[in-house]
Amino acid sequence: MYTLQEMNEKIQSDLNKFDNDLMSARKISNDAIYKIIWFSASIIGFTITIISIPKIETTISLDALQISWFLFLAVIIIGLLIVTLEGRIEYAIYWKGFQLQNFDGTKGFTKTKQLAVAFIISIITILYPRNLISKNYKIENKNKFYSQINRMVISQLNYIKNVIFILENILIIILLFGLFYLIKSY
Repeated sequence: MYTLQEMNEKIQSDLNKFDNDLMSARKISNDAIYKIIWFSASIIGFTITIISIPKIETTISLDALQISWFLFLAVIIIGLLIVTLEGRIEYAIYWKGFQLQNFDGTKGFTKTKQLAVAFIISIITILYPRNLISKNYKIENKNKFYSQINRMVISQLNYIKNVIFILENILIIILLFGLFYLIKSY
């Protein structure tokens, strides 16, 4: 039989292991995205070099090559977007997690107004993470409103973080189509 302290230590140990495993999985994913970005940029540079050779230029389908370049460019942009968004969202969730949150519901506040303010704050947080200054208002009603907003911002940032996994799958699909069109162009 475990004591309460031993159970707490075991649960904390399991949570720390889970966090470390999750962090290493995300690191592997981010490293793969960096390699895909460099791979796509290298392919674009390599094909531009090949086109400059006059004997090879006549056998290349420029339309298929152009499509592959656009797809590789999309891979580069989406890959950089994923890496940037994920870092900023993690930072914002971590910081907002330490601030006051209210889970009592929406007494006296309209759900639409809360969602609108939370959405705006979420977008601003992603674009400009330095807006994460915690404010403590002297008016209790305003503190309650912003603590509910803070809870909703964390929820929306977690939702956006889940969308990043979908973007990673789209990134792989676009990369494969880019490779297909690159091969088709020769």
